[in-house]
Amino acid sequence: MVSNGMQLRQVDIVELEKLMFKDGLMQVVDYAVISKFSQEQISLMCHKHAIYQIITTELLDFVKNEIGEASAIEIGAGNGCLGRALGIPL
Repeated sequence: MVSNGMQLRQVDIVELEKLMFKDGLMQVVDYAVISKFSQEQISLMCHKHAIYQIITTELLDFVKNEIGEASAIEIGAGNGCLGRALGIPL
């Protein structure tokens, strides 16, 4: 499999997919958990599912802090994981 001119080897991503998806929706994960997988596994999973940003709990906490008490809108630039986690209506 080739992605951005880079050859991706077929590696086992079953456990990573179980962690990252529930009922077909991407989930928020701790960086410490995702970092236990190899870069090859992460890259292949992202390529397979067209994921351009893994939403970690650390990123979620940062964005929540940035928004504070303000309101926010979902701009439709992704798979909705961050918006769902923030409670932003569709």
